[in-house]
Amino acid sequence: MQPADVVILTAAEGEDQAVRAVREGALTDWREGSGPGAFSVWNCLFRSSGDHLRIVLARSHEQRAEAAATMATALLAEYNPRCLAMCGVCAGRPGWTELGDVIIADRVYRYDAGTREGGRLVRHDVTTYNLNAAWKQAAEGFAFPVTASWLTNRPYTLSAQSQWLLAELHAGRDPEKSVDRAVRCRDWKDVLEDLWQQGALAEGTLDLTAAGKAQIGRVLLQHHGALPERPSLKVHVGPLGTGNNLVTDDGIWDDLSIQQSHVLGLDMEASAIGLVGHVWKVPEIIVAKGVMDFAERKRARYFRPFAATAAAEVLLALLRDWLAPRVDRHATALDLSLSVDGNELLVWATNSGTHVIRDIAILAQPEDEFQRRLPGVVEKGPTVEEWVYPYLGAWFYATIPQLNPGRGYMIAKAELDPRDYTDIEFEVSWNDHEGRCRKSYGSANVRNHGSITLKPRSLPE
Repeated sequence: MQPADVVILTAAEGEDQAVRAVREGALTDWREGSGPGAFSVWNCLFRSSGDHLRIVLARSHEQRAEAAATMATALLAEYNPRCLAMCGVCAGRPGWTELGDVIIADRVYRYDAGTREGGRLVRHDVTTYNLNAAWKQAAEGFAFPVTASWLTNRPYTLSAQSQWLLAELHAGRDPEKSVDRAVRCRDWKDVLEDLWQQGALAEGTLDLTAAGKAQIGRVLLQHHGALPERPSLKVHVGPLGTGNNLVTDDGIWDDLSIQQSHVLGLDMEASAIGLVGHVWKVPEIIVAKGVMDFAERKRARYFRPFAATAAAEVLLALLRDWLAPRVDRHATALDLSLSVDGNELLVWATNSGTHVIRDIAILAQPEDEFQRRLPGVVEKGPTVEEWVYPYLGAWFYATIPQLNPGRGYMIAKAELDPRDYTDIEFEVSWNDHEGRCRKSYGSANVRNHGSITLKPRSLPE
């Protein structure tokens, strides 16, 4: 199969859907196809800081590191990418991260590797796989695009929803009739259950208790009579630990900070991506995870969809900025250049690749189709086989049977007149050493000497 620039692996349902929902910079729709083994993959072309990136997306058949490693290995063998990425959700360190924040892992590692005695890990064996230093620095400066439409789907935390409901009751308003309720208290049932359990509301009612009045009164006093502003979403860069089991123990963070004092999150797969990428010598490895919970005993899943979306949007934005497009030397083997001496113009073709190219065809035509006064050609090159001048609607058409690596030949010699129209577009094609037809195009003012920048005519499938 055709190589990919990036392979993105997800581990759980919904995470791959979040990636496919990203449209910023997309040049095509996501297309489903057959991948290695019995698994499906998705392909999409994205605009990048250079030209375009071909991205392959897949989801492992289950969570945990072993499944992720198996799938990643098969994808690397199939697509030979320059970047292996993982995207999805994780637990974030409370107090250090907020729900919906995105963690870019500068180190991934197994936090449960080592020697266990009496059911406890007493001696740690930690190997980290690190993010490219330049990418780390760039990630630290990343800011969320505040106008992005997907940000409008950011939920309020249960704490913020509870504060809103209590504030409405404290002000004598009926929160059930509020037009803001669908947004500010979307988890109505869970919020009520929590407030009844706290004793902030009288059981089974919307009546504020003394404890509830004191609770919301304290919040309003601290914030000058208003509810606190939501913290801005952030991208954090730091260690992400991987363990084999789902954690619902908020005491885990004290244990993890012994290994990595600045640990920001934990998941069940990321270290496998680091290990496989390291073994396969993938040039770039990156893991982006959105914070969906804090690994607390009472895990809430209401932030999960948004966290997956945030991670996908951030990852693809960073890839578009950081990862230059793959250079296919065979697709750029043919060079055109100009040399000018007084009124004499020479057009040259050169094979700058590493293999013989054949059946070279060059069509030179004015950028403005209504311009008819073009430079007069006085001589065609000695290696030109087929030659048409003047060419209907164009300047000239020429073919060369073969060009060896490093060889260049004159295509045409012309005389320039000050009245000549000289903005010319060149359409070229050739067959590479594997028999594939390559097409490129480029424009130039033929009064200027030097190379003509040629771009591939068609994007890969």
